[in-house]
Amino acid sequence: MADTPKAATSGASADVQVEFDALRRDIANLTEAVARLVGESADEAADYTRDRVHKTATSAKQAANVASTKVTDFVDEKPATSLLIAFGVGLLFGSVIRRS
Repeated sequence: MADTPKAATSGASADVQVEFDALRRDIANLTEAVARLVGESADEAADYTRDRVHKTATSAKQAANVASTKVTDFVDEKPATSLLIAFGVGLLFGSVIRRS
């Protein structure tokens, strides 16, 4: 007669408490794993973005160097035409700025 209703209730309560404690530990472990995964994903995204920005900057720098070389070559080959183009562009910008 050791299993009185009061003893059975306290035993069930203890089992539920043990299950809740196990559930809390599992949730804590899961939260930690998700945080680690998100941190790793953020680091990977930052590395990928940094790499893409570096590649884009390198490409832009190369394109600017090519354009600069072409402009320099054109000015060396046709100085009079270059002066007339520069004069026309200056007039265009001047009229746009004056209207603003």
